[in-house]
Amino acid sequence: MSIKTRLNRIEKKLPDESKAAEKGTADIESLLIMDHEVFRKVYVEWAMACYMEQHEKADKLNAKAENLIRTLEPITKRSQFDYEALQKLLAEKIVDYMDEHGIELEGDRWERVFGGD
Repeated sequence: MSIKTRLNRIEKKLPDESKAAEKGTADIESLLIMDHEVFRKVYVEWAMACYMEQHEKADKLNAKAENLIRTLEPITKRSQFDYEALQKLLAEKIVDYMDEHGIELEGDRWERVFGGD
């Protein structure tokens, strides 16, 4: 199965727009993902290190992300946060990372690492 097909499958699991009340409940990590490319890069690399079961690398990236959380300021206001845009952006960044590194999804591993919702 291609990455694009899997991305379509992932996108169909996103919540529908009728749950608009959830838009105002952003945490700082979500705001930083939306606002700062440097945080997005670390977050996606951390997610993929977890997926690839590279535990040492994941721990280092997690420490780097924690440092960025303490030092970066979110630009977006929580009331302006768009959960759907965040999910789309993360899906795009993960697919880009997988394309660049030649990684194919494995269903069981994906569900084990990220939960199978």
